[in-house]
Amino acid sequence: MTPPPTAIYIHYPYCLQKCPYCDFNSHVTQTITNDQWLAGILSQLNQCLAEYGPRTITSIFFGGGTPSLMSGGMAQSILNHIAKIAHISNNIEITAEANSGAIDYEKFGAFKTAGINRISLGVQALNDRDLKFLGRIHDTRAALTAMDNAGKFFNNWSCDLIYARPRQTIQQWLNECQLALQFAPKHISLYQLTIEPGTDFHRQHRLGLIKMPSMGKQAKLFTETRALLAQHNMPDYEISNHALAGYESRHNITYWQSGDWWGVGPGAHSRITHNGRRITGETPRTPAQWLHHCQNGPGIFNKHSILTQTEVLEEYMMMGLRLTRGVPAPQMAGNGILCNGQKYIPTATDINDDKNTDDSINMAKIIGELPEKYAILYKKGLTIGQYPHLQLSQTGHLRLNAIIKFLVG
Repeated sequence: MTPPPTAIYIHYPYCLQKCPYCDFNSHVTQTITNDQWLAGILSQLNQCLAEYGPRTITSIFFGGGTPSLMSGGMAQSILNHIAKIAHISNNIEITAEANSGAIDYEKFGAFKTAGINRISLGVQALNDRDLKFLGRIHDTRAALTAMDNAGKFFNNWSCDLIYARPRQTIQQWLNECQLALQFAPKHISLYQLTIEPGTDFHRQHRLGLIKMPSMGKQAKLFTETRALLAQHNMPDYEISNHALAGYESRHNITYWQSGDWWGVGPGAHSRITHNGRRITGETPRTPAQWLHHCQNGPGIFNKHSILTQTEVLEEYMMMGLRLTRGVPAPQMAGNGILCNGQKYIPTATDINDDKNTDDSINMAKIIGELPEKYAILYKKGLTIGQYPHLQLSQTGHLRLNAIIKFLVG
């Protein structure tokens, strides 16, 4: 069986400062052990190859943390190593995240020389008051300079902005979007500010120090944003992502279409199809624990499991329905399920010993009820198009979690 095309996510865990809204696996340190991190990445890539066979790599993504703190030479060493151990697709997309306050003109050039062909630039806001509130290390002027430099080196670049900030008016937000669009990014990611457990914002919110916009205002911001970006020929192709035609993030689409990816680096997650089963893996979160595991093992991951058919289905629906174009409806295929052309067979954990029932029976029931449930959602204006294709309307995207629970519950 030919392994499916595969993406690679590489996690660079270090940051100069922890943002108060961020719950990502990032670590502030005065001593960045780049050489050890690089050796660990190369070792883990070798282990992925040894355990899961040769793969065709369609995209590579350096995420973080703050990958723009690493040198162009480090990025080039990793990319050269991947080219030696795997087949690289002809039109591979290679993205590096960059912090507007941690990248300069020379670093953009070094990344391009290394082989990176796409930049995802963290801007987050374009007014100094909110940049300070968000704990960013740059000001508006630095963000505008970074966007200008990104366009000088990269035809394909994206910027991130955060909306639904406290005290933010709809017009202020639309003005910030308009300013960002003046720099002609091919892609733009617009994320709604959320209060995540364990963050400094979560503590402040519990103390009443942060007041978030009402749900009605958040929904209005969502719809107004989509309308504005559509006017600039950058329609949404996913709940939070907009792009000119042909510039959608191929790496992220791998996630949303339940494709395969290797996640390497501290706290990275993987999804791997192997012998008809969906494997999930996770590496140790802290750099020190991860480095120790790379050197001493055993295996690639410190946590891994084989997803049950129920888990495969739930993940497929949750991720796929984020896409504006939706996904094909899952189907039964013998005692397995077919999701977007990939068949997944039952696992040992699909057998419930207490009830002596096979999960495939549950799958047949859930999938058999989908046409009727989809029709109910269609009548309510929450879906568009005809079954067996699943596609949410704009109103449906505002109620994604509830719809998933209805469809697979």
